[in-house]
Amino acid sequence: AGPDTDTDFNLLFIRPDATGDTGTWTFAAKEKFSRKTNFTAGGYLYQAKMLAGTMGFIALDDKVSVNSQARAHEFDLRPELLHEYKPGDVIKVKSLRISRAFEAQQDSTEWLDKLIRDYGIGCEPGYKYAALQGKVKEISYIFDMQAENGGAAVEIGKYPLVSTLPLRVNGISPKSFCGEYDLDTKRVRPLPCFEGSVTTSIETQLKDTRLYVGEWLTWDNDKARVSMVTDGTDFLLEAHNPTDVEQACILTGAPGFAPLKDYRKELKVPPHSSIKEKIKSAPETVALVPLK
Repeated sequence: AGPDTDTDFNLLFIRPDATGDTGTWTFAAKEKFSRKTNFTAGGYLYQAKMLAGTMGFIALDDKVSVNSQARAHEFDLRPELLHEYKPGDVIKVKSLRISRAFEAQQDSTEWLDKLIRDYGIGCEPGYKYAALQGKVKEISYIFDMQAENGGAAVEIGKYPLVSTLPLRVNGISPKSFCGEYDLDTKRVRPLPCFEGSVTTSIETQLKDTRLYVGEWLTWDNDKARVSMVTDGTDFLLEAHNPTDVEQACILTGAPGFAPLKDYRKELKVPPHSSIKEKIKSAPETVALVPLK
């Protein structure tokens, strides 16, 4: 964690959970220190000071245990959880790396405590929100939602977060084309799907936001390969058949995506061929809005 001098990384803050007290230690060069801490969501470890930048982490779940020396820290799984797993199991631990890249406030956790409160890590977030479609799954830095009818929609109130708010929607079909849709400005933006989820971010500093995130279009044939791009206020679709026989593919617009919610069409794609289609959006449902 840096050179062992009188001033480099000589300050350590540890808070085990979101509501407890923060322990503070100042170290001389070569000073010995040992502490074991079990963390829950909203707990943190933060090491300062250093001109080149500080380091630390915020726990987003209750799986991490840390053995700390004065300037070095070993991260492990909490011992009481070990009996729940066997060799070969995949264990996911959620945490957030943090750093303070300049000297201001390196000797305080005021900014860190505010970040945790604002983003709702182990507590309610500072911003106001309401689920319009789907369900709120979890809020812990990331605003996690579970899709309903192919997507989720949320209203997030204007709030001065230090950065953007990550928004993730889970439960997305692998046979879908996805994106986001601003329910107020009618702006559309395609997004990738990874492991059944779609992720975007909201700039809460700018305005109240009502956003749909999830499927735009789905298809029912595993053998078809479908892609789509925006074309002004409309869409261009290509369906490809990589097999040796004709493939029928039914395309269906997602109920929560107003531009295509009534779209349904069957395509019959010849072997080793592609079909391209222009899809008109529903009237007055898409606007060309530049990103700010």
